[in-house]
Amino acid sequence: YFKNARAKNHPMQPDYVTLTHLDEVKEWGSILPFIKELGCNTRYISKGTGLPTSLAEFDPKWFAQHILETN
Repeated sequence: YFKNARAKNHPMQPDYVTLTHLDEVKEWGSILPFIKELGCNTRYISKGTGLPTSLAEFDPKWFAQHILETN
C-alpha cells in the first residue's frame, strides 16, 4: 500500500497518525516517505490483530532499528 499511496491525495491532513496492521507490511521502509509527505507525527502503532493488546506508543528508535534489521 505505502509504495503506491500518495499522502497529498488524502482529503484530510491530520496532525498525528497511527500506523496499524504493521504485521501485514513486508517492507517498513516504504512507510517513511508516506509519513514525511503527510508532514505529521506518528503517535501509535499496531503490530498485531487485536486491540488494545497490539497497540503501542510509537518509538522512532525502535521503528528505525526494525527497518535496518529487516531491509
